[in-house]
Amino acid sequence: MATTDGTLSTLIRAHASLVACTLGAGLCLSGCAPQQTFPPTTGRAVFDASVPPVPEIMAAAIKGAHAKSSVADEPIVYNLPPGVLKETWKKVDSMLPESARPAYPNDTNIISVEQIRMSGSLGEVDVLVPKGNFYQLLTLHMEGAIFDPWKVKFVQPWTIRSEPPTCNNPYAADPPIPAAPAAG
Repeated sequence: MATTDGTLSTLIRAHASLVACTLGAGLCLSGCAPQQTFPPTTGRAVFDASVPPVPEIMAAAIKGAHAKSSVADEPIVYNLPPGVLKETWKKVDSMLPESARPAYPNDTNIISVEQIRMSGSLGEVDVLVPKGNFYQLLTLHMEGAIFDPWKVKFVQPWTIRSEPPTCNNPYAADPPIPAAPAAG
């Protein structure tokens, strides 16, 4: 039933706009991105660890965790979760200091990424770090954006002592390439 002055149709349009704005605001506030976990856990969305920003998150977490470890003054020896592809290991390595290298079996003092959880621009990374004679689990709470690098916002240490990490390096079957001697 239309009126001659269009009042009813104007009210309907205004109501529809109000409903759309309310729904849109609710989606923005609740977050549209589901939490994703790597390695995957039951009930969580699965994602590919080789797709950005996951390599960037892992590299930033390794650097942040290394700074909080008992080996902060030594070169980084790092480990990534099981199932990470060789290409991703290379990508992460390229984002770390030149002195950093992947872990090999029998290495000690390893900074080991255990799990990554992401939800939009927020991330949590569980990392095992050496603390004297044992390993400690740290959860690094991180934040990033499309044009902003991922940064550690705060670190949550856990008081649980952990076993040394298992080497997941897909290149571990290949012997490490020794550094070239310095030209003298």
